[in-house]
Amino acid sequence: MLSIFICPGCQSDLCTEHANEHREELARQLEKVVLDHDQLTQLIVDQKSKPHHHPLMKQINEWETQSTAKIHQVAEDARALLLDGLEKHTNNISEALKHITQELTKARTDSNFIETELAEWTTKLNDCKKNLQESSTNGVHQDDKTTSFISKIFVSVTANDVFNRLIGEIQIEEIGHVIVQRASPYAHTAVLGKLEYTTGEHRFRFKVEQYHENKWIFFGILSKNVALQACPHTTSSSYGWVARANEVILNGSCQQGYNGYKNEMEVNDTISLCVNCAEQKIYLVNERAQCKYEIPVDLSKCLFPWQLYLGLFYLGDRVRILP
Repeated sequence: MLSIFICPGCQSDLCTEHANEHREELARQLEKVVLDHDQLTQLIVDQKSKPHHHPLMKQINEWETQSTAKIHQVAEDARALLLDGLEKHTNNISEALKHITQELTKARTDSNFIETELAEWTTKLNDCKKNLQESSTNGVHQDDKTTSFISKIFVSVTANDVFNRLIGEIQIEEIGHVIVQRASPYAHTAVLGKLEYTTGEHRFRFKVEQYHENKWIFFGILSKNVALQACPHTTSSSYGWVARANEVILNGSCQQGYNGYKNEMEVNDTISLCVNCAEQKIYLVNERAQCKYEIPVDLSKCLFPWQLYLGLFYLGDRVRILP
């Protein structure tokens, strides 16, 4: 009689012979996983040992080269313009001096001149000397009123943050990548990200996987120096957007429709939150609706470091932070 085994992984019924074959197949699959692991490990080692070979580093180097070329070209054009102006200016003075030279030569040859003529020649010479010392141009200036011909670059980092610290009946799942509201039927709950932000620009992407029909989800930031509270409306230093009634939170105060904000969020929407520490602003983008909103952050009220701050209100609401 054949022995029967049940595989705990795939729940298949196997005889002794097939059980051995099944185990061999699993061993082959394990070897493939180990190979993938080793290849990934090597990729990480290579990237650590040669960070300057990263494709984005090439983009920065190309920007530097192009910007330098633009600077050199503008400088060459400015030099050419200056040299042309100086040459014309000097030629004009030389022409004026030529006439004075002729008059002085004649006066010396003829020995026929008076005091007023001496004074006139002296004045003309002083004028020529003064004009020679003064440039024909008004100087070299920087045009601060127009947009720079060199576009400033910055590095935008997609932050690898996860949900970390929570308040209220909210649950963190999938190693910090998902939050679920567990308070029945509703209550303010909130969660902070794990990382802190003081410089640069950082982008987060979220997927709204469950969203109550009454609509209440908050996306924003909070200063680490402020105690975490479940409701952003009462939390000083909180800045962000509520997916309900076009509410915008500025330092814990609600302003309807600030900067034209209109909530169009739906289930399965992907929401981008950009945190720009350099410009002290945050941006919200609904990728489906293709709408973008901006909030300036008052650094005196929301001190660095900043942290990611999300709030859920209705039972079952679920948000995933995307890689």
